[in-house]
Amino acid sequence: MRILFDIDKNNYDPDGTRGYRPSCMGIIVRGGRLVMIYSSKKGYYMFPGGGIMRRESLDETLFREINIGTGLEIERASISEYGSVRIIEKGDYEDIFINETFYYFCSVIGDFTEHEIEDYESEECFVLKFVTAADAIAANEKYIADSPIDETALEGVTRVLRMLRDENIA
Repeated sequence: MRILFDIDKNNYDPDGTRGYRPSCMGIIVRGGRLVMIYSSKKGYYMFPGGGIMRRESLDETLFREINIGTGLEIERASISEYGSVRIIEKGDYEDIFINETFYYFCSVIGDFTEHEIEDYESEECFVLKFVTAADAIAANEKYIADSPIDETALEGVTRVLRMLRDENIA
């Protein structure tokens, strides 16, 4: 898979302990709009997806996480690689934390309906939205600018959104 970009915060001891967290995100486009997870509490957008569990393949993660995030199943034949993003920064429990996210284009079967969400999703007031890349970028940039904490992961999502916009994908 091609590397889209790295975000290296250079805020860590290069000789220190390392942690690694891989995840998969789905890029779902319907009618020229992206299907995204929106935090109505905080006003930012994320792609549906999540962390890879031990001994789980990228495909298995994508199927599981899209189902959890949208309530739908992926059309297996629709999956195609877009690229990966690595964020390298000081971790909470290790000196260097590497978060690598693998992005895939995919289509889902059926229509979006309400589905059961996890506790943290309820706290963030997550809802599914169909949005243009430009609208998601604007919301994320505003949230990042107003946030009192470092939003590196959201910066990565926003850069991917810019790439999709610039490639006329959404």
